[in-house]
Amino acid sequence: MSGLWYPGVERINGPSNKQWPPQIKKGMMSHSMEGSLASSLSVLLGPLKRSWTFSNAKSGRLIQHYGIDTSCYHAGSYQGNIQHISMEHEGVAGQPLTQKQIQNNINVTKWIQKVEEWPDVYKQSTRPARYGALAEHNLYKATACPSGRIPWGTILAGVNSIVEEKEKDMSIACFTIKDTNNPFNKKVFWIEANNLVMAPSGAVWKSLQATGHLAAGPATVITTAQLHLIRKQYGHTS
Repeated sequence: MSGLWYPGVERINGPSNKQWPPQIKKGMMSHSMEGSLASSLSVLLGPLKRSWTFSNAKSGRLIQHYGIDTSCYHAGSYQGNIQHISMEHEGVAGQPLTQKQIQNNINVTKWIQKVEEWPDVYKQSTRPARYGALAEHNLYKATACPSGRIPWGTILAGVNSIVEEKEKDMSIACFTIKDTNNPFNKKVFWIEANNLVMAPSGAVWKSLQATGHLAAGPATVITTAQLHLIRKQYGHTS
């Protein structure tokens, strides 16, 4: 079993023949078990080619079956399988999630966002996904799942309430240096661990423009999460 495991989580390892090679994940997909935890675990451990990352029980019991970098057979599409971590929620259509299930979803999403360095999370409504996508099964397959059971407003509020406060406290100044002989030749720098770090200018400028954080003048402020995204997408050199 490769990959990362949620701290302190109960582990019931899924079969090794029900997984794809590890991939960088862009989001998490929510499912409805349409039955009990016991019946779903029997499917996971049985011969049917179905697998998922987390089982989220009504009681608050949280079980992880594969590392979060593992791609499972859960979405009904190759793209959904390799791009999304998966969470199955015990219960059936018409049954709202319990408060413990909601809190499990929020806690796991926060943890994954930190581990994967997603700049934010959002409810995914179109394909393809970008980093931080929270999707429903029905976006990738013709199915009712998760049957309207996921309270997205509550989950997004729970995840973003902490993230937004963290970003306010951890902003970073990006400094730009221009070549006086060529005003279009610009370099972007920031301070990291007391070192001056230079980023590849063209890619970073495009990224800053896309997020609306490119300002006129000698410096502009971005959040730590946005800096992580830039470094993850484009790398940097000292």
